[in-house]
Order: sequence, then C-alpha cells, then structure tokens
Amino acid sequence: MAQELNMRGIGGLIWLMVLVMGVVLIAAARGIGERALAPLRRKR
Repeated sequence: MAQELNMRGIGGLIWLMVLVMGVVLIAAARGIGERALAPLRRKR
C-alpha cells in the first residue's frame, strides 16, 4: 500500500510540474509575443 501511494504521489507531482511548466511557457510566449508585436502595432 505504501509503495502504491508513493508512486501515485510521484506521478501526481510530475503531472503538476508538467502543468505548471506548460502554463508558465504559455504565459512567457504570450508576453514575448506582445512585446514583439507592440512595435509593429505602433508603426501601423
């Protein structure tokens, strides 16, 4: 039982880390995209 719970806990932590990394990457991509598009929008 203890080993099963430990494996599930590790799996849950991995999924949480993957989700957090995904959210951070999306947020960073949006921020970079906005910064890159800002000068283009000003020119137009």
